[in-house]
Amino acid sequence: MHLAYEAVTPDAAPALMRRLAQALQPVAVFGGGHVGQALVRALAPLPYAVTWVDSRDGIFPAGLPPQVRCEHSDPVQA
Repeated sequence: MHLAYEAVTPDAAPALMRRLAQALQPVAVFGGGHVGQALVRALAPLPYAVTWVDSRDGIFPAGLPPQVRCEHSDPVQA
């Protein structure tokens, strides 16, 4: 085992947090219905950057975690 110590000043803390942050794998969920909502709830605590896509207004619930990005799109059939 090899240990390294490094002094961290308050100014360096944001850079250190970015360096230590877990990389998130991208995943897209299409549809905001009950299945899409269940999938997003299941994926939210895992190391995924979720893009949630639906064409309906007001379909996305409030209070989603920051790694879930909602995208309103044109209807797929159009």
